[in-house]
Amino acid sequence: MIGLALLLYQQQRLGDFVKAELVREAQRLNEFALNLKKTKDDSIDVAQLKMLKEELNRGVSLASERIEALEKQNRAIQEVAFNAKDSVLFLQVGVGFKDSKTQQLLRHVVNVDGERLFRPDGRPILTLEGDGPAVEWTSTGTAWFVEYKQTLIVTNHHVVQPEAENFSLRGELEPVVQKLLLYQRGNSEAISAEIFAADRSLDLAILKPSQIHQKTKSLKLTDRAVSIGEDVIVMGYPTGLRAMVAQTDAAFIEKLETENKLGFWEVARQLSKNHLISPLVSKGIISRVNNEYLAYDAATTHGGSGGPVLNLQGEVVAINTAIIPEFGGSNLGIPVIKLKSLLNSVF
Repeated sequence: MIGLALLLYQQQRLGDFVKAELVREAQRLNEFALNLKKTKDDSIDVAQLKMLKEELNRGVSLASERIEALEKQNRAIQEVAFNAKDSVLFLQVGVGFKDSKTQQLLRHVVNVDGERLFRPDGRPILTLEGDGPAVEWTSTGTAWFVEYKQTLIVTNHHVVQPEAENFSLRGELEPVVQKLLLYQRGNSEAISAEIFAADRSLDLAILKPSQIHQKTKSLKLTDRAVSIGEDVIVMGYPTGLRAMVAQTDAAFIEKLETENKLGFWEVARQLSKNHLISPLVSKGIISRVNNEYLAYDAATTHGGSGGPVLNLQGEVVAINTAIIPEFGGSNLGIPVIKLKSLLNSVF
């Protein structure tokens, strides 16, 4: 009798443990779903297209006006921007999430018609089982060509390797890069690439492209000392797809809507196909210089992360990496000597 009682007690404890694990798993997925709901990607819906149409009706976007005014203002800046535009790339990243223990990808729960299911509050229902589409978090950034024994691509570590902390995962689900595409001005085809080297402490990543356009030009890394008060030019793709769509015309936007090509990857493909991808240019002045970073006041935003910071000779002096809005919109760049150190370490 004692043995039977002990067995029943152990079975009850095991049942309680399994129930507790299931509750924890459900809470973990619900928390992730809520966070995923809050995360914005660059997909464009019909309402946003309407807003973009209204903006077009008011005239040329502010970003385009800034570029035109900048190029008229300073001949040196115009030449640097013109020579570097084809070297600066628009970068798209698609990240999936796998369980650190089972290595299973986090997926959407779908109905019999393959449609994703959502909770009443709009959160997607997620699972580590089944064959629904994998959860995908998307982001954009900037990258650029450099020649160092071979043609490589430079960007920030945080652009291509998002940190798990950003998703409130507490180490249980690991972000995994599933797709990485780059677009070059004047080239209608996307460039696929893989991570060749990365350093989290430097916030730098080096990518190896699968193919290279014949006319690709790499940017030169400076050997010059950088001084406070020096003019710099920051190039990149701040605000991602929306900024580029906002600079197109009403006909292009209408086509996106009627053909229902509004997804994150499809919008970029259509922009590239119509040769509408081109980096924005901002001018700034260096306000601080040390071994760890450069500070400058060029106008940019988060999508500009990974972009080159150029001097008036067209040489890269830093890699744009962070914005400090509380200090008047100042930006931080990683000195190019840090990039040279990483390149030397992998060759």
